Amino acid sequence: VNRYVAEMTPLLWAHGAYDNKVLFMQQSLGTQRLMKEGIDVTVRTYPCAHESYNSQEINDMAEFVDELLFPKVPKQVATAEFVASVKYLFDHNTDQYNP
Repeated sequence: VNRYVAEMTPLLWAHGAYDNKVLFMQQSLGTQRLMKEGIDVTVRTYPCAHESYNSQEINDMAEFVDELLFPKVPKQVATAEFVASVKYLFDHNTDQYNP
């Protein structure tokens, strides 16, 4: 696995605890191996079998994708970045500002 790709490609491994085709222990071994290779793996286990699902699994998948597409930024970080941006603009463009 290319390290750059591994670091840039988070993975959600959702698995049914009662799956009789891909055993629960295989999930543990698989996720450990992926993590060892540097892949960011989120592991979720649900009380269901193979080829079944539950509402929590669907919600977890939606949250996983949502956080990848729209990362949450803590308010203090967002505020600090905004203030720094405004200060930078003010410090570097004061001669161009004519109200």
